[in-house]
Amino acid sequence: MGICMDIFNDTSSLECRCFVRVLLDGLLRFESVGLEMSGVFLGCDEDLGNVPDYLESGGLEMSFEYMESYVICSMLEGAKYIEWWCEENVVIEREVVMNDCKRLVSLYSDFERGRRAYKG
Repeated sequence: MGICMDIFNDTSSLECRCFVRVLLDGLLRFESVGLEMSGVFLGCDEDLGNVPDYLESGGLEMSFEYMESYVICSMLEGAKYIEWWCEENVVIEREVVMNDCKRLVSLYSDFERGRRAYKG
């Protein structure tokens, strides 16, 4: 999971100094985000083409993928991991990133609670 997050933090382009904010922006919209070697994927992504075969389509799981290895966890566990990882590693735009992390944990917590209540 850490290597996957490192790629988002260490990769840069002319438009973006690091891709952690891009990752958070996507996850806040319930969209998977991938780079060449890594990605964070959601089972509930509306674009089924973005849901890897190893995730349940429409499910509440998240995966961290690097190369062809991956780790699966609940979306809430993943959001909490991202928040912890950002707290430990993010320097660029730190305040904005940490605010987005708090929003992500809250959103996924509410989403998970709502989906569980809906299923009965």
